[in-house]
Amino acid sequence: MSADGTIATTGTASSFPLAVIGTLSPEFARQVSTSLKFGGQWDLRVGDTIDGSVRLFRESGNVQFL
Repeated sequence: MSADGTIATTGTASSFPLAVIGTLSPEFARQVSTSLKFGGQWDLRVGDTIDGSVRLFRESGNVQFL
């Protein structure tokens, strides 16, 4: 946290499987078969307001609705 109370974060994530949602939602797991993996990038500053960017993208895989 900076002296003015702002929190800044920058980072990346890769190979996040959509199938993880199936572990949180049995209904999702019954309706969707997926090998889809996402990646992401972010650069955010949070204080009185939120400023920055977030990018979410498909890295690989597919989704099949059952």
